[in-house]
Amino acid sequence: MQQTPSPGQELTFFEYLRWMMIVGTQFEFSNPYLAKIAYRAVFDDVPLPDDTLQLIRNGTLDFFQQQIQQAIQNGTIKPDIEPSIAAFVCNTVFTNLGQYIMEQNNILPKELLDQGAQAFQNTNAQNAMNQVIDILEHGLSAK
Repeated sequence: MQQTPSPGQELTFFEYLRWMMIVGTQFEFSNPYLAKIAYRAVFDDVPLPDDTLQLIRNGTLDFFQQQIQQAIQNGTIKPDIEPSIAAFVCNTVFTNLGQYIMEQNNILPKELLDQGAQAFQNTNAQNAMNQVIDILEHGLSAK
């Protein structure tokens, strides 16, 4: 089992992605009611306004692009990688990974609304997250 890095450490881009996934999952398990609110916004009848969704999407893409540009500068990511494309890939993966895990483990949106992140307890979610990071690292890494 891999050791979870802490935010105070110098993390590579890929360690940081892994940390974000782990902390996000831990947050959902520790704050099931807040997680349920987010699930309702995505899967239920509490849609966010289009301008709010666009603001979130743009902010997320900008965040990933900045992280990728920094990783290129410090030699973690190949210098010939286009930051905007890599940001798009990372954003798409992070946006859709939960849906993929739900589909692979037959978790229905209703279960998330009722149980929150506890619906993921008996799944291979951690393994899926680690494999996604491994795939991104293998494809983007300068090593």
